[in-house]
Amino acid sequence: GAKASGEATVLVDAPDVAATGTISGVVRKNASIDTVYGAVVTAKFGTSVSGTATTNFQGVYTISGLNGGSYNLTAAAFGFLTASMPGVTVAGGSTSVADINLDPAPPVVNAIIPNTGFSNANTTVKVLGSGFFAMSGAQAVLSIALFDAANVTMTKLSVANDTELSAVVLS
Repeated sequence: GAKASGEATVLVDAPDVAATGTISGVVRKNASIDTVYGAVVTAKFGTSVSGTATTNFQGVYTISGLNGGSYNLTAAAFGFLTASMPGVTVAGGSTSVADINLDPAPPVVNAIIPNTGFSNANTTVKVLGSGFFAMSGAQAVLSIALFDAANVTMTKLSVANDTELSAVVLS
């Protein structure tokens, strides 16, 4: 019989696939140690959304599978102003850390009940609106001007839910 000899070389034409990178970080309230749960962090390359992630109970997010380049991040959460972080650089095969701080949105007041007729210093007032859970520091409602009272100072503030707060007022 005939004998075959030799080697065969097989060439596979495959595109070069660069390793992807990751952006990870913590979303905090007012640059404090308090973290924000449920914030949505979006990474954009130019105007295209490349990835999103939602923060966990520790405020941590991770956006993976990003090609190398510079990304603009935004973070948004209920009761907070949206924050932007431009120019976060990602290199293939590595993780870039980008911690984001969110400032509470000021509360929105829709109604004050009662808004007139204060006859004593211990009238309970209900304030209806939104964003009361995020109140702190300079954002807190400390006083309200009413129609027939020059200024009412609120004390013993209590938040029933995010649309209503009550306070004993001094007129």
